[in-house]
Amino acid sequence: MQNKASLPKLLEGYDAGCLQGDVEYSFWQLQIYCGLSLNSGENLVKLQQNARKYAKKAMQHNQLTVANGIVTLLSAVLELTGDARSRDDAYENIFNCTEDALYKQLASSNEERACVLMCGKGKLVSVLKGDIDDAVQYYHMGLKHPQGSKIPTINLIMGTFTDGLLAFICAQKHRDDQGQWTNVGLGVIRKMKSWMRSSPWNFENKVYLLEAEQHVLKGNFKLASGKYGASIKAAQKHRFVHEEGLAFDRAGNFYLDRERKDDALLHFTQAKKCYKRWGAQALVDRLAEKCNDIVHSVSFE
Repeated sequence: MQNKASLPKLLEGYDAGCLQGDVEYSFWQLQIYCGLSLNSGENLVKLQQNARKYAKKAMQHNQLTVANGIVTLLSAVLELTGDARSRDDAYENIFNCTEDALYKQLASSNEERACVLMCGKGKLVSVLKGDIDDAVQYYHMGLKHPQGSKIPTINLIMGTFTDGLLAFICAQKHRDDQGQWTNVGLGVIRKMKSWMRSSPWNFENKVYLLEAEQHVLKGNFKLASGKYGASIKAAQKHRFVHEEGLAFDRAGNFYLDRERKDDALLHFTQAKKCYKRWGAQALVDRLAEKCNDIVHSVSFE
């Protein structure tokens, strides 16, 4: 089943829960809706508006766990949209504390799933923004909360995909920890392939992108190029605009590393268009700067 097809049903579930007086059930539908919207490539500007509204509603009904989950997702949206407000604004407006302070509080209370969500959010945003060192820190923070990863929610599924992508990016640096990161990446590919057998629509483009990164690591550059193209086409077919942008983005880096600057510029330009449609202005700005650097370097050659 296509993930996006579940979005209207989740809102129906919220309404039904309210009618039956099941407040906790109702608000969990809203958190799942926000997580699925973010990870399915729904427009971030619209999601920001909805998440703010849902978080306030959850607080008004004393649904603190759900409010934290929605605010965590809202902070990701704020970072990706390039909103002038800091990520902590989302937490301070609802919980009157910073994200780091809330994380420490939740960790001390053994709120494993909430901590996993916060680490996964930081890891995903850092990878998308190209802040790999920060992503690695969030990855290791997440390992401290293994009990929070028992149930395969959409956020944990995306966390697994992000782990695989991060692992191959780190392994490609050919440092002393290359073998460890390679094993993480290969494990993620195996897991994603098993999920793809039951839902090609949701996982096909993700598997192709991870395989592209694996081929880069092994030096199979022709195969890598083909897999990047396959990931882009699958994301287009399945209407995952954010992951189409990510595949173009990663392919651009691949071609830039090979000194194929025209190909890199083409792929970065396409990635920008996808990210703009998604509403991720912070990613658009990052790639605009990278494109300018390429154009200037070519003009001086």
